[in-house]
Amino acid sequence: MCLEKHSARTDKRRSFGLLVLRIGLGVIFTAHGLSKVQGMDGVVGYFATLGFAPFMAYLVSYAELLGGIALLLGIFTRIAAGSLAAIMAVVLLFIKMSAPITGMGGNELELSLFVSAVALAFMGGGHFSLGRTVCRCCKGGKCTSSKCACHVMCESEHCSGSCSSCESCKGGVCMTVKK
Repeated sequence: MCLEKHSARTDKRRSFGLLVLRIGLGVIFTAHGLSKVQGMDGVVGYFATLGFAPFMAYLVSYAELLGGIALLLGIFTRIAAGSLAAIMAVVLLFIKMSAPITGMGGNELELSLFVSAVALAFMGGGHFSLGRTVCRCCKGGKCTSSKCACHVMCESEHCSGSCSSCESCKGGVCMTVKK
């Protein structure tokens, strides 16, 4: 087994892979969400035939649209990807359970979207994401607490430095630790 030596070059390649994955998923979910939002009456009717309440049609439609946009921008990537993975899990378990993986009516698209969203939920947005530059305590530095309120935006364990410039993390100690 060959272990790749960790380096800045490795981080950039990994981050580029995450960027490609984020953009691909972001485009798909944004397009699906937008088409649902634009045809909401039909979506509500379809959800009703599946036994779901009308509010679920709105929830899923806007979660796909906003989650897709978040993935495209690389903000709140873990949260957006986790939410989208949950939607795909429900589709796979309750709607496409008896469908074959391939062929007409298969669930290969839903399964691919689920697996990709789960990967992003675990990996985050990578180096090439806006979330990393929006959070002031992670800008060019490492958030010293994974429980910091703005650490969610950093998305990356590869930052380096301290939280000294973040309003809630002055002095390197996060004052808004989630419990």
